Amino acid sequence: MKKLHSSYSISARRNSNFTVEYSINGTVENITDKTLKGVRVEIHLSNGGELGPTTPASLDPGEKRNVELTATGKEFYWWTAHPEVRNGEHGDGEEHG
Repeated sequence: MKKLHSSYSISARRNSNFTVEYSINGTVENITDKTLKGVRVEIHLSNGGELGPTTPASLDPGEKRNVELTATGKEFYWWTAHPEVRNGEHGDGEEHG
């Protein structure tokens, strides 16, 4: 299995260089009939690192929000992602999701 890098530098030609950088894009959606407070997303990398979490936000019923997390400076083989919900005005201290 080839290790994924956050960016690849393609060989230079005519005094120029092209770098490809990776980010992980997706959406988080409230699939309930109640407003969810403190929704955030984090991505766990195979190297033990983490991307995120995103800034917590409230999501109304059926609302979707775009998520983009960049992997700048990270090397990994695979990743997993999950949303978290912190209920209540100050959070309940639990991860849900």
